[in-house]
Amino acid sequence: EIIIRRADSNDKIVTLDEKEFELSSENLVIADSIKPVALAGVMGGLNSGIKENTSTVVFESATFKRDNVRKTSRQLGQRSDSSSRYEKGVDLYSVETGMKRALSLIDKLGCGKISCDEYDLYEVEPTKKVIKTTVTKVNGVLGIEVPAKEIENILKRLNFEVELSGDDLTVVCPLFREDMESYPDIAEEIIREYGYDKIVPTLLKTSEITPGGLTDAQIKINEVKNLLTGFGFNEMISYSFVNEKEFDLYDIDKTNSVRILNPLSEDSAVMRKSVLPSVVRAVLYNLNRKNNQGRLFELAKVYIPKELPLKELPVEEERLAFAVFGEDENFFTIKGVVESLVNLTCANTDVVYKPSNLKFLHPTRSADLVIEGEVLGSFGQLDPVLAEQLGVDKPVYVCEINYYKLVEKFNDKVMFKPISKFPNVERDLAVVVDNGITCQQIIDAIKESGGEFLEKVSIFDVYKGVGIPENKKSMAYNLIFSSLERTLNVEEIDEAVKNILENLSTKLNAELR
Repeated sequence: EIIIRRADSNDKIVTLDEKEFELSSENLVIADSIKPVALAGVMGGLNSGIKENTSTVVFESATFKRDNVRKTSRQLGQRSDSSSRYEKGVDLYSVETGMKRALSLIDKLGCGKISCDEYDLYEVEPTKKVIKTTVTKVNGVLGIEVPAKEIENILKRLNFEVELSGDDLTVVCPLFREDMESYPDIAEEIIREYGYDKIVPTLLKTSEITPGGLTDAQIKINEVKNLLTGFGFNEMISYSFVNEKEFDLYDIDKTNSVRILNPLSEDSAVMRKSVLPSVVRAVLYNLNRKNNQGRLFELAKVYIPKELPLKELPVEEERLAFAVFGEDENFFTIKGVVESLVNLTCANTDVVYKPSNLKFLHPTRSADLVIEGEVLGSFGQLDPVLAEQLGVDKPVYVCEINYYKLVEKFNDKVMFKPISKFPNVERDLAVVVDNGITCQQIIDAIKESGGEFLEKVSIFDVYKGVGIPENKKSMAYNLIFSSLERTLNVEEIDEAVKNILENLSTKLNAELR
């Protein structure tokens, strides 16, 4: 008996290349009355192979569903010439033709005697596909007018049966043309015979001529990329498929993630929800190959599902991630890049830097980027514990910003601010505060009470030691006052400094040093 069936869960087979496989109900096999003798569409079994004492050979020619052959081949990790051909599709016509050709060669070469036994087994009797369309539709695809009689002649020369009645066109496809589905396929057959050189370039009905150039979104992206390359960064591109283990390392919620149904490997089993792990992976790759300094960035999409299981496509957000590593890099070098990025995209907006609580960042060398009260990203040194788990023995400074939200705050206006022709007035101010007070808190308090002429505040010294009480620190700031209309007098500056000191004392319990 020759039986085409699904494999049982306890079925095993040793293929012609002497590899043993355990089969499942997903696998289609050709079997005798007891056991499988071939993996359908993939490879024959060793138990049915031709040996030196073989005297009778059964020829079998068949076609199988391409998706079933592909699943079996992928599941078992067994590739062959046969599986490669069946995955692309084998038509019914070639099955019969192939059998006749093989038997003809055996008879012609005198290497066997052909028996008269022949069996055809169809689950469904093959029928020729019929496509009904019109000449107008075919010519509509081509964009030119091919005469109806020419269309009929071309199709007949290609072994199609054609019935032309006015504009109506009925085409019966031969069995070996399984690829024919609808009138666009007929149009393709017509033009390859009629001549591609006869096609006249035309616009689509719904299209119009538009000037070339980049879109606004592309221009903004190029501005960001030009800024980063100007800082010495190299752009990288990585896969959107990642290892689920990275979610645990970076404390990313993996319950709400898009999984790949048929991943190539464990390293590409889920769609990423953060670009930063991919950038860090590239840094690690460089460090392991003795490239001990560099700057890398990637602007790419992450995939956030609205619900699971998926009923619609996930939300695709663009994230900008970058990293710096090397002897000359520190927290302030990456902060400088972030500040320049903010100045480029979000000038004249409310920008604040606050300590970050993200677990993958250093607890005291990291910050969140807050724009108009919303956290748009975080940056700082990679947490030493995580760095050790990854095998990184040098400090790495990283940043990830939600570009999707940043672009919403993108400042498209060029703001002009005149330079004062009057001299600036500078004052240095050193205050003693508790160790827990941050630089940003002091700057906010100074700006709040500094008055309309306060132009700029910057820190230039932090001191702990002799003369400073325990659990205290001294922080020194440079204050610049300026006016566009006149020269400021001493009384105005003194009044502003007095108000600043009162506000610092009230809010932060700060004392003038």
